[in-house]
Amino acid sequence: MKSVFTYQELRNPNEDSGFLLLLTYNLWEQNHKKVLQKHQLTHTQFAVLASIYWLSLHNDSPITQIILAKHIKTNPMNISPTLKGLEKRDLVARPPHPVDVRAKMITLTPKGDELIQKAVITVQHAEKRFFEALGKNNTRFKNYLIKIIISNS
Repeated sequence: MKSVFTYQELRNPNEDSGFLLLLTYNLWEQNHKKVLQKHQLTHTQFAVLASIYWLSLHNDSPITQIILAKHIKTNPMNISPTLKGLEKRDLVARPPHPVDVRAKMITLTPKGDELIQKAVITVQHAEKRFFEALGKNNTRFKNYLIKIIISNS
């Protein structure tokens, strides 16, 4: 089979933004996985709980699976198994939506609220250490990430 890439294109993966993003994300996720173990949360569970917490503070309408998925830029079906697991652990509740009979609201239980507040502090400390290599460029880095997110949403 003839290669579609030239040797020159594959010679230095450190010049490939996608590859660098992949490496950074994998290291970041491994870091989260390690620090979240003490809270018995996976990275995905943390992201879902933290998003529910944030949305509950900044959103007047009931949080649904669709709203949550849009917030974290994923498919609503990808969140469903995570929500079911969190519900079994009594960290979230999913009562019927007051208007849309097809939807359920998503709320944190008191146990979920307490857990996410502790886990957020743990993750914030870990992220500070993880990103400290950026030094005073951290704000610029975040702005670039926001620009990428906006331009691809």
